[in-house]
Amino acid sequence: MRRVLWIVGILLALVGTGYFGLRADVATKFSYSKLEISNQSGSLASTTLFTPSADGDYVVMVSLEFIGPCCGGGDNTSEDTELTWSDNTNSYTHQVGNFAAHGAATNSGVTSMHVKSGQAVQLYTTEGGTTGTHYNVFVTVIGQ
Repeated sequence: MRRVLWIVGILLALVGTGYFGLRADVATKFSYSKLEISNQSGSLASTTLFTPSADGDYVVMVSLEFIGPCCGGGDNTSEDTELTWSDNTNSYTHQVGNFAAHGAATNSGVTSMHVKSGQAVQLYTTEGGTTGTHYNVFVTVIGQ
């Protein structure tokens, strides 16, 4: 996940310098935000990540880190992680990933979207398998 963020940062820096033939002032229109939800257990209720003030395009990166206790005796657990948002004409629910763990694990997913101003982008998880598993959620949003 950190490698992906590093690559995105390098690309944004190259765009900002005009390396790809784009004007530097275009790169300054991008926003960046992070959210961390620590020590979650069970399903995560719908949580607003952001609500844009203008229509825009965004990339949302989600990483789940299972921190236990998990999965003794062949049991496993999973978190079905989904994003919801609306564009100019439709509402969407997109599965970022069904993150499964058998013991300690980290999983991630990335999605891109066009979001209408004033429409919240939300994240939620639904737990399956062993209950009582704890996990952390890391979200990074890059957009205009």
